[in-house]
Amino acid sequence: MAYKGLFNTEKSDYTKNPLFLGEDLGLHDSVNIQYPELEALYRQAVAQNWSDKEFDFSRDAKQFAENSVESQMMIDTIATQWEMDSVASRSMLSLLAPFITNTELYELVAFNSYIECVHSGTYSEIVRNAFPDPKAVIDDILSKEDAMTRATLIGQVMEELYVVGHKFALGQLAKEEVFPTLYKGIVALFLLERGQFVASFAITFALGEAGMFQECAAAIRKVCADEVQIHASADVVMLRELRKMGFWEDYKDNEEFQSSINAFVEEVYQGELLWTEQLFKDRGSLCGLSCQDIKD
Repeated sequence: MAYKGLFNTEKSDYTKNPLFLGEDLGLHDSVNIQYPELEALYRQAVAQNWSDKEFDFSRDAKQFAENSVESQMMIDTIATQWEMDSVASRSMLSLLAPFITNTELYELVAFNSYIECVHSGTYSEIVRNAFPDPKAVIDDILSKEDAMTRATLIGQVMEELYVVGHKFALGQLAKEEVFPTLYKGIVALFLLERGQFVASFAITFALGEAGMFQECAAAIRKVCADEVQIHASADVVMLRELRKMGFWEDYKDNEEFQSSINAFVEEVYQGELLWTEQLFKDRGSLCGLSCQDIKD
């Protein structure tokens, strides 16, 4: 197994480029498009590009200062979204790059990684501009064990992928050895982007529709559009294509592997239900939404 360089000078066939674990990338090739679905997602992502600096979050400062039930719920929601987007912003290109062997996927993942930095930057800008003492808010967020442990399992899987990716890049692991970890890593990414944000988005938008935290809600609507329309859709394509690879034959009927995936999904799902219960504890309803509404 050889060390994986940044540019494959020996690559000659640009017509066969699987998303992962194929021949190492050479030229950044937009001539031989093999996955038009990914190219379309990239074009859509670029078209809806935005900045975390385009909102005036100071407009929401007065409502946060009221220290109401609604403002505290918003802070709790921001806490968990900030953490999860911080994980996502460091998890796409850095984790998947050693395995990617297709230009369409590489440019989409690279752009999505940048946008995840915009997402996490958005929550940081909210804290910086909407609160008189941002450090106190950060300390408050870090003290919230419920929020800071919500992405623990996701983080563990991605840490494993981080280690495996480095070993694979150095030629210490074979393709068949890294395949199951790569698959689980993308499942984790999908669960983060399409599952774990859902309850938080619902709470944020309920507050926005009630006329509160308008700038926050406007920015997070853009975060939601990116996650649901682009990122989660790309994750689905990646998982679908991994299941077309020969390596999948060793895992599709492997009860231990499939059980671990199902347990992973179930733990994240149950974790979201628990987080919602904890968020609503002793707080009743929120703008007409009950805890059960969010869970449903």
